[in-house]
Amino acid sequence: GGGGGGGAAGGGNVQMATLPSSLSGSSMSHSTFQMELLNKDGRIGIYLPEARKARIAKFHSKRKMRIWRKRIKYDCRKKLADSRPRIKGRFVKRSDMEEDEEL
Repeated sequence: GGGGGGGAAGGGNVQMATLPSSLSGSSMSHSTFQMELLNKDGRIGIYLPEARKARIAKFHSKRKMRIWRKRIKYDCRKKLADSRPRIKGRFVKRSDMEEDEEL
């Protein structure tokens, strides 16, 4: 019994050892590629100044278009929620509501 458990744990460890090494191998080459580009030839990070300006402009224009007001997607759900009984803003069963009224 105990030996089998140890074997399972060992199998788990072997699996854990093989998985990160394969992952780190692929991500390592990717990160070194980015490190080579970093701040070289007048770059800011990995982007040339014009490309960075374009990306920032796109971000700002999208940020301006964000909608912060609350939007009701489904009218039927809103009506249903409004009709349900609540106590302190939380939905309650009608039976719970009667008990609370007695107190």
